[in-house]
Amino acid sequence: MPAMYQLEWRNGRIDEIYGHRGYYYVFSDSEVLSFLPTPAWCNICGKITLCEKLESPEAIKSELDQLEEPESEIAKMLRRSSTPDFSDRWKRRREMDLLLVTQRTEPASCLTCGGRQVVHFIDDVWMPHPGTGEEVRFSCSGMCSTTFAMKFYDLEGRLLEIDTDDKKRLLAKGYL
Repeated sequence: MPAMYQLEWRNGRIDEIYGHRGYYYVFSDSEVLSFLPTPAWCNICGKITLCEKLESPEAIKSELDQLEEPESEIAKMLRRSSTPDFSDRWKRRREMDLLLVTQRTEPASCLTCGGRQVVHFIDDVWMPHPGTGEEVRFSCSGMCSTTFAMKFYDLEGRLLEIDTDDKKRLLAKGYL
């Protein structure tokens, strides 16, 4: 489920920004990995828009290492899930995330224009707005429900032109 965000300005103004769902990376073997874009400043668009946010390989490897430790907090949390095989699916998803970021050569992209000049806000920290210089604080304020975008990207974050039948075929195989 996508997140809902707030951008708080020092003068008290609050802008609500909604995440989206229905975005997918397509690997060469047609395996599909879903992702939730996050709001970020795009220097090309000159506005806050949905962008990819790529994790570091080190952060993903650290989580995968923790998943191997039965007493780690994340391993305990995943075991509490009522969804059968959730721990295994989560581990597979994180392995796919690692594969994505280690194969990737391009930085995160803006999903509106495809540009690579994006600046992510630091969660819950006052910082200069990339466009105005005014201090703002960006934070996740909850979850929201949106329609599916049904957009597919290659591993470099380039939009793929896929017809409706191929989209259905890709998703019918299942995705993480």
